[in-house]
Amino acid sequence: MSSGYQRKGDFVTVTPIEIHDKEFKRKMHGYDQKDVDTFLDDVIVSYSDALDRIVELEDTQAKMQEQIDEYDSLKEKINESIIMAQKAADKIREDARAEADKMLDEANVTYKTEHELAEYTAQLAELKKSVTELQVYYERLKARVGKFRSKTQSLLREEANHLDDEGWQLWLDRYYDANDFYADNGDAVEPGQMLNNDSERIEPLDSSTTSDVEFNHEVVNQNEHPVQVDPTMLDDGLPNSAGPVIVFPDDYKNH
Repeated sequence: MSSGYQRKGDFVTVTPIEIHDKEFKRKMHGYDQKDVDTFLDDVIVSYSDALDRIVELEDTQAKMQEQIDEYDSLKEKINESIIMAQKAADKIREDARAEADKMLDEANVTYKTEHELAEYTAQLAELKKSVTELQVYYERLKARVGKFRSKTQSLLREEANHLDDEGWQLWLDRYYDANDFYADNGDAVEPGQMLNNDSERIEPLDSSTTSDVEFNHEVVNQNEHPVQVDPTMLDDGLPNSAGPVIVFPDDYKNH
């Protein structure tokens, strides 16, 4: 039997040891002392179990709060990474445009004959094609970044909802046949609102979602060949790299 609980507040006003040590005055025609002692022993056992369960639930809630704090910190790091990726993509696009403008200016001064002008026109067409392909890649990257960000925010909101769950209070009501606990909005807590720890899991994110962005631009002499972009960047999917990957735990509730 548990004893020695010291809880402040209105919820618990007496400890199991106080119930055990309680003495009553004897009077003629009073209750049977043996029956009273037996009943009090049963009350002490049930009361101690209830206090143990409350302490266990409070510990679980504290651990979930720690996990929420960790996810908040992770969200800040992810947001910083997204901003850096967007800035890098913007810089690459601007550099490509600047290179195209530079080549156009140099071509107006250097190429004089129709033959040279034809070569320059071919180079310019290839460069415009490369810029267009880079723009397509940039839009794909932006879409993937947005999807990853939305999924991360959804996971964090789900964890915050777990922290506000009142299922443990309903369990306590049903276990001790009590009906005086209600949710924050004033409505009675329904059985369907209890949290099932085995039914809600956070699936790990696809590692390709957080792959680093790598670009392979091969720029050669402007008089010989046009600017080329690595075709592996522009296939049906985005390139994968060996960069850092953020993976959420398969079952955060067991940590």
